[in-house]
Amino acid sequence: CGLVIGTSDARASVSMKSASGARRRAGIGVGASDSGAGSESGIAARGKLPRKRGGESKARAPLARFAWAPEDEGRRAAAIDAALMCALLVSALGTRLFRLFSPPQVIFDEYHFARFLAEYANGEYFFDIHPPLAKLVMLFAARAVGGFPPRPREELAFLDKIGNPMPADFNFHTPRAVSALFGSACIPLLFRTARLLRLPRDVALMVAAFALFDMNLAIESRLVLTDAQLLFWCGAALCLMLELWRFPCFPPAGTRGSRALQAQRWALVAATGLACGACISIKFTGLATPGVTGLASLTGASWLLRRRVPLLECAVIGAVGVLLKLAVWAVHFALLPKSGSGDVYMSRAWALEGSTRHDPALPEPGFLAKVLELNVEMVRASARISARHAWESKWYEWPLSLRGILYFADYGDGTQTKWIYLVGNLVVYMLTAAAVAVALVTLAVVGAKLVSAHSRRKKFRASIRPAKSLSVPPVSKSESTSAGSSFGADSAATTLPVRCSALWFVLFSPWPVRAATAAELGLGKISAEVEEEAAAAAATALHERAEEFLGHIALLSSGWLVNMLPYIGISRCAFLYHYLPGLWYGELLAGVMLHGAVRSVPARRAICATLIIASACVYAFFAPWVYALPLTPPQLKAHQWLPRWD
Repeated sequence: CGLVIGTSDARASVSMKSASGARRRAGIGVGASDSGAGSESGIAARGKLPRKRGGESKARAPLARFAWAPEDEGRRAAAIDAALMCALLVSALGTRLFRLFSPPQVIFDEYHFARFLAEYANGEYFFDIHPPLAKLVMLFAARAVGGFPPRPREELAFLDKIGNPMPADFNFHTPRAVSALFGSACIPLLFRTARLLRLPRDVALMVAAFALFDMNLAIESRLVLTDAQLLFWCGAALCLMLELWRFPCFPPAGTRGSRALQAQRWALVAATGLACGACISIKFTGLATPGVTGLASLTGASWLLRRRVPLLECAVIGAVGVLLKLAVWAVHFALLPKSGSGDVYMSRAWALEGSTRHDPALPEPGFLAKVLELNVEMVRASARISARHAWESKWYEWPLSLRGILYFADYGDGTQTKWIYLVGNLVVYMLTAAAVAVALVTLAVVGAKLVSAHSRRKKFRASIRPAKSLSVPPVSKSESTSAGSSFGADSAATTLPVRCSALWFVLFSPWPVRAATAAELGLGKISAEVEEEAAAAAATALHERAEEFLGHIALLSSGWLVNMLPYIGISRCAFLYHYLPGLWYGELLAGVMLHGAVRSVPARRAICATLIIASACVYAFFAPWVYALPLTPPQLKAHQWLPRWD
């Protein structure tokens, strides 16, 4: 939805030029919201109204505390961010690598993925409902570090049952380490993404800490599983797309630095395409992030972008992603020349060494035909899954982690129990669920009359923010006397959503800006000490920040919803770890909502610190379930906070 704040009921009529001048005189501008110093200047910091022209101070600092203002991105700020990302990476590696190879037994879906790696090593064709990139990464890493030689089928019997010990000569260590590295890299990546969404450093740290101390992600990042790789590439695709959106346009050919800038942008385009291709080469559900960001890039969504991403660049991103996916399938086919357990999922025209199903009278399909046939069969096979699972859960249970998953159990002599039990960090999940709910309600209310905003964008903007002036018709007396009546009396199609969005930011912006904006929108009276031009400038600046702020809410809410859609209404079993890509968007959304709602920097920092400490304490309490540490029966019972954590 194109969510903007209009001035349809403004009383003043000033030109854009005078408005910008008034903005400078009033101290209203875009500054660093929190680049480390924590200073607050301008009218928001002083809590005073702008002075008259004759008595204004010579030194005017820009407004330092719009709730959604971007931060200064100088070299010092970049260095601080880089240091924090390194610290987050080290912390993540510590939580992921601790007791990584314990227990040395088959844990949950390692039953499947360790077998797939063994069949790759044997060259025997197998079938999986997921694309093969993550499995290939673990295979080549295992071959490079520690070796992964072929093993006869009879020696793979240990993979027939969860809990069986891994043989000493079976290299499960490297694949687990690969998952740990990808899972660790997710943490600084999430911090960088939060910073690209113009969140201040303390909020970005809070968002990264949510992922760092989530037991769901920690466990998935410590086993021979593919979800850590999927989450990393989905996060990388979102991060790179945000980088691309804010990257400067190409300068005219021949200008100084144009070639270097063009080379950098094309490199960013290629990297974005690779990340998007990796998403869809691990799981089909990985299409959510490329789909949401790609649609925004193609349409030039007014709530997020100032311009469309050039069609050629979009085509290059798509082409690079498709080429990567095809290359992955080519490697997959090359490594599996022999007949194997997956023969029954292919047509009789496929020719494999030792296959008894091949019909030589049929022409063997080409490479692209094989890829298409196999992908269609993967979707069909996934839809045919009807078996129920003891630890399955519904999509609506995931946001609050109502159902856990027992990955591993060792009851020993009965006095102590070792579990690996998958649950989410309730501090993170409850806050994220609340943020998603508030965001969806806000978008539903604000965007009620703007569903077709893309098709009417130019006309809408022209009526709300004219190119040369801010002239608007006066408000009737009946409308100006009551905010409630003004919401229902205007006949313009955009009045309701415009005023709803205005009301949101009147509530969550510094007091002088609230006063000026309230007068502009007919929501209240303004003090006579505030100049007309300052009020118009405040409304203009508020418009721009509001559009960006609500744009981020719309983007992240869309990402959360699209990641949940594949699991709504399906009959096959699903599990809590399927929520991880949606949780990524939810954590970012929690940061955006907190940043937009809390105006005081000290209060915001206190809230962020409290939430970080709380999530860390919950993680420490549930560490025995992450690392299979021994617990007595009473201790085990004390960890079962919810009824279905059994």
